[in-house]
Amino acid sequence: MAAGALEVCNTLWVSGDLGPVLAACLASFVAKGHRVILHCYDLPSDVPAGVETADAALIVPASRIIRHKDTGSLALFSNLFRYELL
Repeated sequence: MAAGALEVCNTLWVSGDLGPVLAACLASFVAKGHRVILHCYDLPSDVPAGVETADAALIVPASRIIRHKDTGSLALFSNLFRYELL
């Protein structure tokens, strides 16, 4: 990476809209000059300007999405996605 170049911010979204707080977080990275890629299974309707979208299923198929059986948490799946992305 060239000196002074900013990191690419890869993010994951599974379903639903981002909402104002999460959309603002993504927009803040864009405002600071980062390239932001939102990997998503269902495209949210409220993706901020400047945020690129990508089909998350190209990294991990939707059939491999797993949730915690009691809480519904996607934490384990997000780790799996992150490892595949690397």
